[in-house]
Amino acid sequence: MMPSSHSATADSTCQHDQQRYSDHDKQTMLQAIDDLLSCTAASYFMQPLPQVDSAMDFTSLETNVLADKYSSWPSFEQDLGLIWSDPVKVLPPTSAVYKAALELKETYRSNSQSSSTANLQRVPASLKTADAIQLDTTLPVYVASIDPDSSKSSTAESTVYDRMHAPLLDYLEHSLDNPPTATTPSHRLFLKDDAATLRQHCIVHPWFYTAIVWKVSQASLSDSKFTVNVTVGRLLADHIHSMAADTNSPRSWVKFLPLTTHPRVQLDLSPAMAATFIHRRCKLTPVQPLHFQPKKDHVLIQTMKMALLGGFRASSTLPTPAVSQQSQYDDDLHLPDQQGKTVANSVAHENYSKMSQTVFSRIKKLAQSLAIPVCSEEKYHQQIQAHANAAGFFKQVWYVNHNAKLVVQAFQRMTASQRTTEIVSLLRLKSLPHMPKIVEVLHSKNDPNNLIGLSMERYERTLKHYMRPHTHSALTAHQKMDLIRQMLQCMETIHRVGIAHRDISEVNFMVNVKEGEPKLPDGSQAADLYLIDFGKAVFTTPDDLKQWWVAKDPTTPEPLDQYKGEVMPRNLKELNVWCAQLPWIHAKPDHGYCHYRSIQTLPRNRQDRAVLPWLVHPMAEDMYSVMTLIWKVFSDMEPWYGVLDTDLRELRDIVGDEFNMKRKFDKDVYGECSRELLSLCLKVKPEERATATQVLAWLDAPGHVDALIKE
Repeated sequence: MMPSSHSATADSTCQHDQQRYSDHDKQTMLQAIDDLLSCTAASYFMQPLPQVDSAMDFTSLETNVLADKYSSWPSFEQDLGLIWSDPVKVLPPTSAVYKAALELKETYRSNSQSSSTANLQRVPASLKTADAIQLDTTLPVYVASIDPDSSKSSTAESTVYDRMHAPLLDYLEHSLDNPPTATTPSHRLFLKDDAATLRQHCIVHPWFYTAIVWKVSQASLSDSKFTVNVTVGRLLADHIHSMAADTNSPRSWVKFLPLTTHPRVQLDLSPAMAATFIHRRCKLTPVQPLHFQPKKDHVLIQTMKMALLGGFRASSTLPTPAVSQQSQYDDDLHLPDQQGKTVANSVAHENYSKMSQTVFSRIKKLAQSLAIPVCSEEKYHQQIQAHANAAGFFKQVWYVNHNAKLVVQAFQRMTASQRTTEIVSLLRLKSLPHMPKIVEVLHSKNDPNNLIGLSMERYERTLKHYMRPHTHSALTAHQKMDLIRQMLQCMETIHRVGIAHRDISEVNFMVNVKEGEPKLPDGSQAADLYLIDFGKAVFTTPDDLKQWWVAKDPTTPEPLDQYKGEVMPRNLKELNVWCAQLPWIHAKPDHGYCHYRSIQTLPRNRQDRAVLPWLVHPMAEDMYSVMTLIWKVFSDMEPWYGVLDTDLRELRDIVGDEFNMKRKFDKDVYGECSRELLSLCLKVKPEERATATQVLAWLDAPGHVDALIKE
């Protein structure tokens, strides 16, 4: 019997409604996944957990949704719940994954209560890689490096990004040989840029390309040549998501549509370009000349853009600057209208090079006398594993394959004077307590007299990371007191040897946690503290200054100076004057970590970079800086609470007046003994600040430590 037309219409409508409900439900499932991936805790569950058998993860869950394996919302929600319920069953409550599972569960509960499907955003079912296409080289290009750090990295930030990007990197590796399928999950790029910045990029350049750089390898520690895989695509402006504000977390994520992948692209980069485009991970950066770069880098920038879009060797397409390989990144530009000056500069540069080599030869002899090997950088060309999260404009730190106790530090834009100070300081401090252990001094493979780096002992984490409450249970009063004493012992050690650090901060102290015994008096775990990074250090005795002095290269123009904060004697006459003034030195304002700087070195504004009209006592500056850091350790908040380190006027008003400082102590610091400790070094006049030895003696006085612990 044929159905009536009315029955046929009813059946058709019912089927249409069922399909509409199914599509809507699928979009809701994908939206729920997107919402949860905006929580940092989700990073642990991007892929299956190795310590949990048959664990569900977000990649598998999304693949199931795209494959239509869930016929209803309850079936999806049941698998979703396994992501946090299974780890809670088998992992100890103290583990980071256990805590993340509970946080994710609570996030989902909160999202479920506040969610609405009225304005449900259309989620692309799957993002497929397009066939190889000819890219428009006239469009803007932004770069984001997502190459993973070492899996044993102690840096919380790097491990979060590595976990978040693991599915994307797996897909990119897989897609080199296999096309995507209909069940390929969405590709997500997690970035340090906030969502508003990403949207602004999309408004200003709606058709820009994003080049993801991954699988990075470096040909040499010193010549900044890189081989990278590049995946070029577009960001989907309608799918930009904010993330919870956290120091170690991405600030946003966005869906990414890959267009084409170029394997093993070779890039020739200057040190500044390498620091900006390769080592600064997970930050969207436009491929354009940088404000601090010399003009010849502009050609390299354009060459890099063509290489990223075309997949060819960077140096084979556009002409490179007409300079030799060894001088390619020197800052002295030989312009045609300055021929007479160029000749004079060449002679001066030759004298500078001879002086540098003489001092480097002395360093090699000192190292050998201390049984520290001096070897070629080639030893580590095939061994460096991944860069630590310690990339900077002046140096780069690398992990070493199959050696979790060693790192390699490569100097990039450090002057001969800075290299000398760093290496000599480490050599002289190597066997002293709380000092970093240098293992080798490295020279260039092409020039044994050119010292370009070192290897040293690897430490677990920075003091900044160790003090964060969310990385472990909060530090006890005894643990804080132990750290404070070790920080002061570090200052006492380097000042006794005749070295001032001049860059004291929570990222220049490293921490190794002592497993097992010994315990502190309250039963908490002890930790060892180490002071690192002597790139800004100075010698405070005339003999040391004369022995290790390297005059500034006169051919380096001031605006392009490799390190604008460096002030040093320009000739022997000035050297003798400097030696007579020690330990007082000439210096420039210090724009780094302004909360830790005294009125003597705190800049007046962001443009304040001229040599100061007064002399600075570097050891007194160290004591001021370490005491502000001690303030942060025992209070768990920044010194000068309520004042941003960018508010230079307000900071100067406080630290430039004894009365204002005392009023700030009385308001923000709990406990009379704590205020007395801070007042030993947080003084306007440097000559009135206590030395490390004096502060340690004060701590040893009866009752002081007990009072501090109680406070």
